[in-house]
Amino acid sequence: MKKLMMISVLFLAVGSVVLSGQDKGSMYVSGSVSVSGGNVTSLSGGTSVKTPGVFELGVSPQFGYFVADNWEIHLGVGYSYLKEPSFGDDGSTKASLWSLSPGVSYYACIVDGRLYYTPGLDVSVGFGGAKYSSGSVKEPLYDSREVSLTLYLLSFEYRPSEHFGISFRAGSAGYTYRVTDNGSGTSVKSGSYSLGLNLGASLGLRWWF
Repeated sequence: MKKLMMISVLFLAVGSVVLSGQDKGSMYVSGSVSVSGGNVTSLSGGTSVKTPGVFELGVSPQFGYFVADNWEIHLGVGYSYLKEPSFGDDGSTKASLWSLSPGVSYYACIVDGRLYYTPGLDVSVGFGGAKYSSGSVKEPLYDSREVSLTLYLLSFEYRPSEHFGISFRAGSAGYTYRVTDNGSGTSVKSGSYSLGLNLGASLGLRWWF
């Protein structure tokens, strides 16, 4: 009985803390840019040969707006590009993907004005493709389309100042449906589920106004 009373008091205390969140009409912008690349050096017959390595670029801006106290909707646009050289010739494979990701999050205040618990649900629609290029030769490899649904369970935001926030997301559950059309006219359809504490882990910066 005492344990039950202690648990009830704990839930009431937590509930009183998380009642306050973010106010209606608040807005933020956020985003990320990632670039990676390099060279590959090989040794053949005593001669060192340097060739370009894999190059990757990712851009994903996002805008969020509070339609009601504690309830935020957001829209993100993503673009990713990958260039992978082919070994043995001067060609390369280039792949790109565009995505549009609307979503909704709930803000529960843990530490007043500083730390928030922000679970959310995102829907992402993406399309892209890949092709092989070598000189004047360009050969389509595949086109792809995908739709994914992701629930973020471990999501937090820390506000070191009034207009600046640091968001952290991890621990997601999701489903992705993908259709891939190759150059021969064959379509491959696939669906996949994901669940884990470290899936979709990301760290982002936000500017509030």
